[in-house]
Amino acid sequence: MNIAFLFNGRKQGQPLVRFNPEFWDRSMPPLAIQFMTFWFPQHTESEMAEHYIKYGYPIYSQMLVNQINWTEVDG
Repeated sequence: MNIAFLFNGRKQGQPLVRFNPEFWDRSMPPLAIQFMTFWFPQHTESEMAEHYIKYGYPIYSQMLVNQINWTEVDG
């Protein structure tokens, strides 16, 4: 596993981009490669509520991933 970017320069936090070389088909031309990634933080309802109280806005990224049917994405 290769991590391309982290949230900050101190190498703390979740990876922004992570490549798995076992699934990278190098025989395909570069234009044929399709890359899709999701950040799935899995905040609990109480964490979401606490964040909203503390900062005054919801965790929008979590709201987005909560709407995705992961069974369909997985295929």
